[in-house]
Amino acid sequence: KRVLQACVDAGTVKRLVMTSACSAVSAGLSGNPGRPKDYVYTSEDWTDTEWPNLAPYEASKTYAEKAAWDFVENLEDEKKFELVVTNPAAIYGPILLNRRSASREVGEELEASRHFTLYFILFC
Repeated sequence: KRVLQACVDAGTVKRLVMTSACSAVSAGLSGNPGRPKDYVYTSEDWTDTEWPNLAPYEASKTYAEKAAWDFVENLEDEKKFELVVTNPAAIYGPILLNRRSASREVGEELEASRHFTLYFILFC
């Protein structure tokens, strides 16, 4: 909320890009028997925060992203700026903290495998 408010206070911000996570829109939904495996998620999809197996990380990403959208939507028209959100499944790059995470484990597995180069070429 502080970053969003700082954008308003600056008065010159036209666009804010926020990095959220795919878990904000898809956690608990992929197991929905009525949803095809090749379902394409849209801006209308949100993680069900009432899902009993929802992890705190998934819930926090969902609440934070929804709060950002609500914040911008509720601004007076002359103070509004564009909010753009990206929802990556994993983030790759230098590791800043020395702790385990799903993204870190996947990256380490890919790097250690012979398939890393192929994966990188095809998907990055």
